[in-house]
Amino acid sequence: MKKYVLGLVVVAAAAAAAYTGAAWYCGGEIGAALAQQQAIAARELSLKVVSEKYSRGVFSSEEITTVELLGQSARAYAEVAARAGLPPELPQLELHLHLRHGPLPRWVDGKLKFLLAGASTRVRLVGAHADILPEWFGENAPALMESEFFDERVSHNRLALPGFTRTLQDGTQLAFRPVSGQLDADALFSNVNFDLAFDGLSASNKNQRATLDKARFAGNFEHAPNELWTGNFLLTIAQMGVLGPAGELRMDGLSYRGRARMEGDWLEQDIELTVGKLAAGPKIAAGPVTFATRFGHLHVPTLVALTRAQKALNERALDPAQHQAELLRLFGDAMGKLVRQDPRLSIEELGFTLPEGKFGFHAVLKFADLPEALPEHLPEWLPYFDLTADWSLSQGVLHSLLAKVPALRMHMLETARAAAEERAAAEARASNSAPVRVPDVDEADERAEVDAAVAMGWIWRDGESLRGQAKMRRGEFEVNNRPIPVPFLKPLPPATASAQ
Repeated sequence: MKKYVLGLVVVAAAAAAAYTGAAWYCGGEIGAALAQQQAIAARELSLKVVSEKYSRGVFSSEEITTVELLGQSARAYAEVAARAGLPPELPQLELHLHLRHGPLPRWVDGKLKFLLAGASTRVRLVGAHADILPEWFGENAPALMESEFFDERVSHNRLALPGFTRTLQDGTQLAFRPVSGQLDADALFSNVNFDLAFDGLSASNKNQRATLDKARFAGNFEHAPNELWTGNFLLTIAQMGVLGPAGELRMDGLSYRGRARMEGDWLEQDIELTVGKLAAGPKIAAGPVTFATRFGHLHVPTLVALTRAQKALNERALDPAQHQAELLRLFGDAMGKLVRQDPRLSIEELGFTLPEGKFGFHAVLKFADLPEALPEHLPEWLPYFDLTADWSLSQGVLHSLLAKVPALRMHMLETARAAAEERAAAEARASNSAPVRVPDVDEADERAEVDAAVAMGWIWRDGESLRGQAKMRRGEFEVNNRPIPVPFLKPLPPATASAQ
């Protein structure tokens, strides 16, 4: 019996020693992973790591990192602080992590994984700005994140930011509701997935009230070795609006989607914005409204060089004029290279529904016959645009648009009537008969507006819809196959085509 008890003691001691060693090992693994993440985060966010301290224990560890703004962000803060009366010292943010070592087995997504550590992260401002967060959130610094680190150095993080209410100096009542969500990433942040929910906020004073309700921000991104991000993101807002003396501006059902993907040396990027309902006062209402764009065939090596140069520029504390000049130079050089790689820019859809009917627009822009020395000003670029645009609208929308420009409407109707009288006179001369009287136009007759627009070549009828098309190439502009002279457009000479 004594041997049996002794054996159990030995086994328990060995297990305890093994677990203690494993916990110590996990602490070391987490320390290395955190060091990697800090370096990457500082580089990507243009932050300076002021101090860092990692106290490694057997079953738990503490990690405290202090960061501050760097380069152009620091200069921007200095300018804001001078105008707003804030402390001139750069704000320093302290992140305090309390880590609980594993290893512990966990069943995650149908797989057995080993938890290296769990962590709680709190944040606070230090130095001259130390009173700001307690003033808003209370004496305890907000618990920003609860994390779990697994054996393949993948972290699952639950984020939370508490709400607060506050009266600002000008009497505005501000109510900020909680933020919560999930963020998963590997140690190098090469794969990031997140889904955040924001209950909303409101701000009101005696003159107006602004609200934002139920926002969600989600995405999955991959950080390629060339430093570009690809993936998908989604931002939705259930409702946002402003109510004041001038009336109410309100948007319901806002959705903003984006996707970026690489195909070899080319980047394709799509963006779509939709609004379920848009209202501005009692007279303006639309919805749904859709705006979708595509930027295609963008040269990846050129974008990578621009990204690296822009990061390096942002780390320099230049004055605003110098920074703007350098930024314009960088983008100018990159644009000159990108346009020679046959990029394609398009408005895939611009559409909205009004009480009077629907409107739709689509356009594709490319570049053609570019000279060796690229133009410096926008008007000089126009002859090198290869642009095609199509639109469609209902008769009611045409009437609504013309009602807002009565002088144009009368010009159209008078031009159409004059053309009809000329045709009647020509027919009368050909038949040796008296000219047929052209009836007066009823100014309230929407059909007359359509007839006038068709007669002037702006649109054509396509069943119940009205359609049109515009093209611009080599400095020549046409609408519905009819050349339209534009004073500031200078067509390219024919010799340019043969030279190209």
